[in-house]
Amino acid sequence: MSAEAVIKVDGVAKKYCRNLKRSMLYGVSDIARNSLGFSSRSHRLRPAEFWALDDISFEVRPGETFGVIGRNGSGKTTLLRLLNGIFWPDKGKITIRGRTGALIAVGTGFHPLLTGRENIYVNGAILGMSRREIDGFYDAIVEFADIGDFLESPVKYYSSGMFVRLGFSVMMFCQPEIMLIDEVLSVGDLSFQNKCLKRLKVLREGGEAVVFVSHNLDHVLYLTDRCMVLDKGQCVTIDKPMEAIGRYEQMIYGQQKDKALETNFRLRRSTREVSFSAIRILNSNGDVTSEVQSGEEFTIEVEMDSTRIIEQPNFAIAILNDANVQCIWNVSRENGLVLESLPPKSRLRVTLKGPKLAKGFYQINFALRDASSLETIERFYNLTSFVVNSPGVSRGILKCDCDWELIAKE
Repeated sequence: MSAEAVIKVDGVAKKYCRNLKRSMLYGVSDIARNSLGFSSRSHRLRPAEFWALDDISFEVRPGETFGVIGRNGSGKTTLLRLLNGIFWPDKGKITIRGRTGALIAVGTGFHPLLTGRENIYVNGAILGMSRREIDGFYDAIVEFADIGDFLESPVKYYSSGMFVRLGFSVMMFCQPEIMLIDEVLSVGDLSFQNKCLKRLKVLREGGEAVVFVSHNLDHVLYLTDRCMVLDKGQCVTIDKPMEAIGRYEQMIYGQQKDKALETNFRLRRSTREVSFSAIRILNSNGDVTSEVQSGEEFTIEVEMDSTRIIEQPNFAIAILNDANVQCIWNVSRENGLVLESLPPKSRLRVTLKGPKLAKGFYQINFALRDASSLETIERFYNLTSFVVNSPGVSRGILKCDCDWELIAKE
């Protein structure tokens, strides 16, 4: 280990088994082999096993906040559990120098039948504090947690936010040299989040090292000094926060692009009086694509066959992002397309005039109604899908050019 590092992870790997019975059998076999002086062969994969982490290496120095980001199931929590000594690596070596405080899951280290006050002492002892130390910080812990009269209630009645308040408060005052934090700040309310972030800043300035796992990319961007991107248990990159987040979003974008090519027509409510022979996304050059650039004009083209005359057809499209938030809504009659009837064979083209959608995955919902009777003929959820690409880091739903101005008042 280098003289400065308080955490060194060298070629670490951890495997799990997808089958419970096999996992128990492997555990008994490993214990038996170890007790007889044989290797458990933990570096090999056996049937139904997989690498949750594979060949992970990094160092963290005093005063440094090291971020870890990745999709669900990428190995972030497993990494923190290895750092905290809950699990042992199957390959590689972890070296920790200093007292460690961890907040990995809501309610970790709490006994549900004990009160908040009693759990302060239990959790403090788990974190390595003596009773005298806990007594010295007790009032500060209670003030920081700010859970009011619930301090004397059993914690099984606590909300997830109250669990986080109490657990984070104890960890903040156990004076750890290393803090491991896993996606818990998102549970607390905004004022508590701000209080925690300020406290983390003070501790960083005091020389404490932090490993910070979060899906909140803004927290990662402004709180961390370096950031690692995990994907399927492997390290994609370790870089400055802005570069790492950009790499992560580009990775997600690539996966979303592949998703856009999957079969559509996932959910349909229909009278079966209209059939679709083709659905296409056309870019500004008229080429069929599954990818458009933010701010670029593109066209949705649908070919239809109808089995009966539909009076006064009215079309509607909605574009939703991957969080199922509706970003764009448009209706044909409101945009001047007024028809007496739908031809037996037709091609509908809807051209969007340069929407500045944020980078990401989008799906198109579609509806056809008879305006004369208000009857819904077709309704498709995820008629087709596409991805939007744009330079830099994207946030929100829509991008737009803005003029910023700050005026000092007299």
